[in-house]
Amino acid sequence: MTAIKLFTKEEVLRHDGKKEKDVWLIIDKNVYDVTTFLKDHPGGSELVEEYAGKDATSAFHEAGHSSDARKQLKALKIGELHPDERGNNVKKPTSKVKSENEPPSEKNRNFLDIISCGLCGRN
Repeated sequence: MTAIKLFTKEEVLRHDGKKEKDVWLIIDKNVYDVTTFLKDHPGGSELVEEYAGKDATSAFHEAGHSSDARKQLKALKIGELHPDERGNNVKKPTSKVKSENEPPSEKNRNFLDIISCGLCGRN
């Protein structure tokens, strides 16, 4: 049995892609090294790099990633967030009914607004 590697938020933050560093993300309390996946992300590396070194849970779920995308993510898992740092402050997205007359704002732009690909948006 292999021991699960635990990381602190500070350790993840040091992998923010700057100065040629690796890109790590936190999604659902798991830590992923997505460095090698950046060039292959269907929506472009910029969407992933925006969350480099941070918790990307909400953004990942809001994008409606497919089961194939979730399988790909599992292969990039390098560990988990340390239990002392897991707080329950990450909320799952709630669906908001948007008026047809409401113009999209930059804040409301998410993965679904920006990309449409073969892996994202399928259930």
